[in-house]
Amino acid sequence: MSQVEAEEQDMEATAQKDKSRSTHKALSQREQDVLELLTWGKSNKEIAKALNIGSQTVKTHLSHIFAKLGTPDRAGAVGSAFRNGLVE
Repeated sequence: MSQVEAEEQDMEATAQKDKSRSTHKALSQREQDVLELLTWGKSNKEIAKALNIGSQTVKTHLSHIFAKLGTPDRAGAVGSAFRNGLVE
């Protein structure tokens, strides 16, 4: 690999990390909490109980998460969360 190719790869990796960070910052702390529980396979009811919020509030947070991550559903949000390093 040439020096130029290595530098291009570094720049691309940095851009991807910056994109992930900006997406992560776009989520509120509560949305991050909901997303983390979602990645653990929790239902809306389980998420609501764990965070001491109502089921409708969980649905609202999920709607915001889907919009911010550009995903149509739970599976897409979980995939995006792992791909972008939003959860460990």
